[in-house]
Amino acid sequence: MGLKKNIVYSAVLQGANYIFQFITFPYASRVLGPDGIGLYNYATSIVQYFMLFAAMGILNLGTREIAKCTSQQQLNLTFSKLLVTNILISLGVLVIYIPLIFLIPQFYEIKAYLFIGIFQIIFNAITIEWLFRGIQNFKFITLRAVIIRIIYVILVFVLVNNHNDVMTYYLLSVLTLVANGIINWKYAKRATQFIKVNIIDSLNQYLKPMFLLGSQALISFFYVGFNTVYLGFICNEAQVGYFSTATKIIIIILALYTAYSTAMMPKLSSLVASGNKEQESYLIYSSIELLCCFSFPLIIILLFYSDIIIYLIAGSQYNESISILTIGAPLILILGLNQILFVQVLLPRGHDKAIAKICLYGASVGILLNIILVGYLNLQSLGSIITWFTAESIVIAVAILYLRKIINPIYFIKKLLHYGSIYLPLGILVLFVNIFITSRWFSLACAIVAIIIYSHIAMIYLIKQNQYLSLIHKFKHI
Repeated sequence: MGLKKNIVYSAVLQGANYIFQFITFPYASRVLGPDGIGLYNYATSIVQYFMLFAAMGILNLGTREIAKCTSQQQLNLTFSKLLVTNILISLGVLVIYIPLIFLIPQFYEIKAYLFIGIFQIIFNAITIEWLFRGIQNFKFITLRAVIIRIIYVILVFVLVNNHNDVMTYYLLSVLTLVANGIINWKYAKRATQFIKVNIIDSLNQYLKPMFLLGSQALISFFYVGFNTVYLGFICNEAQVGYFSTATKIIIIILALYTAYSTAMMPKLSSLVASGNKEQESYLIYSSIELLCCFSFPLIIILLFYSDIIIYLIAGSQYNESISILTIGAPLILILGLNQILFVQVLLPRGHDKAIAKICLYGASVGILLNIILVGYLNLQSLGSIITWFTAESIVIAVAILYLRKIINPIYFIKKLLHYGSIYLPLGILVLFVNIFITSRWFSLACAIVAIIIYSHIAMIYLIKQNQYLSLIHKFKHI
């Protein structure tokens, strides 16, 4: 399947996932309240941490290794070795996970949720999403996910009716993963087959790279997901609810660009393997350009209209999320740059050790700031967003320094400043709209219109963004 189709399918998948969240989350946040949403995200974050141990970087490693396969025999062997290794690691994680539910008081308080989480860990191992990404079958991934999500949305509105339905809401989320695993496993037989492999050989070949990539995910957890867990330990479910609501909006907004990066990774892996540096460099700098065109207008909206966005999506119960969303707005650009440097540059080149080392800087900052801002200064959810913002910024800075031989840091920074200067007048314009139009809703509407018109002009005449120009050209000839 071609790169453009993969990007389209990946964009549809990510877009659909987050559109469905836009449908269900405003409903669930109002019905369950900050405490209910906080409890749901607290339990989810704990389970996801152990899922990271169980997955051990299999998604990125599997995608990369499957993409390298040039024959059916090689595909079958690679698939089987990766699967065996992942299942063994998952079983090992469960041996540790189950006793900890009884040993840690904070875990035991929500033991019902954590026991259900066992199914997440098990089915995450057999979902084998990496196989379909590696063979670039984004069409199947998209259709399957959209159908399951539609069923999930319907069930949320039917079964989640009041603040006592937190368990039902959590259970429905787990069942979506279970359904994905069952369908993937059956469909995988069309692309490959499981063959008997030597367990020791499989572990020797893939355990180390899985550990390196997995350690990157685990380490990065300490400045991303750990914020939620630490808030739950130190504060309460309501603070988790305020923080997770604001951060979910940021992640949802970034979804379309995440789809682009996900679809680019197999293509860039192939270009690295073939030694096509010119095309590789072109795609990387195109990604940076596209990210800037995408992120700067959205950051401007969040900086000036976080109050309306929070009210629209979560309701008046989440006023404390407004300042969190405002502070976290630049994370759209920072997280996007993170995806470019890690998913599109470091991963395809196999720089697994570097990824782990770079993330270690972010984890160290994340843990330290969590202890100081959340634990000692008691800034609660506000301290968590400052921690996340700072840690991600440190990671980007270290990654740019490490990649200085591949991506010129001065040129990289000049590019960012160049695009920032292009959108600076737009920020000033929206500031005046925000000041002089007293009606918040009318002010937001005017700001959106101004952003659309300005961005259209900027991408055609100032930036001359290739993908956008190509899209405009196609529309003219329909």
